[in-house]
Amino acid sequence: MKRFFYLSIAASLTLLTTACEKTEILETCTDHCTTITGRLVTADGKVPLAGANVRVKWIHNDGTGYDKPRTKAAVTTDANGQYRLNFYIKDDELTQGYFNVIHGVNQEKYYVIDESVFAFHELTRDTIIQIADCVIPRKAYVRLSLTNPTQLSADNAYFASSFSSLYGPVRDFTAPIQGGGPVFEWRAGSAPQTVPVAGDQLLIVNHIRARGSVSLRSTDSLVIPAGTTRDYPVTY
Repeated sequence: MKRFFYLSIAASLTLLTTACEKTEILETCTDHCTTITGRLVTADGKVPLAGANVRVKWIHNDGTGYDKPRTKAAVTTDANGQYRLNFYIKDDELTQGYFNVIHGVNQEKYYVIDESVFAFHELTRDTIIQIADCVIPRKAYVRLSLTNPTQLSADNAYFASSFSSLYGPVRDFTAPIQGGGPVFEWRAGSAPQTVPVAGDQLLIVNHIRARGSVSLRSTDSLVIPAGTTRDYPVTY
């Protein structure tokens, strides 16, 4: 049975400027090929993300404490954000390791939590797999400031704000189901700070206040146009 799940791994991302789909010649597959197709989108899934780098790698831990990745195919998304990875699974790859599908975008323009990865185990030859659309938001910013730092200091409490939004393959995005985003822990002496967040789509802001055994939560929502900064004062 084929299985896959969504992961995030930290790594540097690369922008390929070619907007049409283009395959690097890595390992040519002409027979018994495995094909993985998908689509990258932005702005709450409404806009295709063209020109993004997409790769599939075979990952295998050889027992020495580190993985030895083997790039199987690499393309860029077309004008509709779609990609098609076509590769041949070698004999050792059928029985060992797993396959990662990695998305890379321009981090100056797009909000990236980590490199987006779908991990596949037990892939077989002569298989076509379609991945659900993957959302990578454009980048916006919030300028955070605390309105009553002396009260936070006097209460000696924990206070944090999280800014979550639709990200990756998540489709049912609600307050309890968070797609991903930054968490900011407030301190009495916290100076105003500018934090990158997802732009052009709904942000759910959760504020958590905890003092002793008492914990309080409040929720707010924002939509910030990509490339802009929103002042966001917070009161403890």
